[in-house]
Amino acid sequence: MNFIEIGADEDEEFTTGQTGDSIKQQMHHISEAVSRLVVLDDTTDFQMISALYVAPSTSIIQHLELGSSKLYVFGMIRIIAALPTLISLACEVDEPVLDTMTSSESTNLSSLHAKHYPLSSNFRALYVPYKTDISGNVIANVAMIIAVLCPNLVHVHIGPELRREFSREVAWSTYNRPFKPYANTFRHLMYKD
Repeated sequence: MNFIEIGADEDEEFTTGQTGDSIKQQMHHISEAVSRLVVLDDTTDFQMISALYVAPSTSIIQHLELGSSKLYVFGMIRIIAALPTLISLACEVDEPVLDTMTSSESTNLSSLHAKHYPLSSNFRALYVPYKTDISGNVIANVAMIIAVLCPNLVHVHIGPELRREFSREVAWSTYNRPFKPYANTFRHLMYKD
């Protein structure tokens, strides 16, 4: 079995409540053969990240689906760092604005790059649910930050109604700070209509 759902119906093998402890407990029992993990419960990025760090067998997970859980950009960075073989991540995204990042983290994209690059050479795709309350601009900013850190990010999958706004933000950012110096790392993410 290389696919596990956490938070499924009661007759499923793995079920969780709404607490981070139950997620951690379930993660300890995941087989090392699991390459795709789907978490159906809403979790905070802190709960998911701590669960991934304590589970001994999560290092081979290639595809992680977090349903409607929203992740901040630093949560995504930590998850990608915790899962060295991760190829794709499916989740809601939350505001990544660089000037609102916590004081314990860098507030400067060049410092992020210096600290984390390359975050992962395996990470290639970010999937954002079609029904989201986040704008294409916000999704573009998250994607560009991740692309600056993950050299092989090649695709951001979003709903058709957000693609024009997403692409405009990516195009604008190729010529403006703080992203301009890294334009070659994310320019290819634009959708061609």
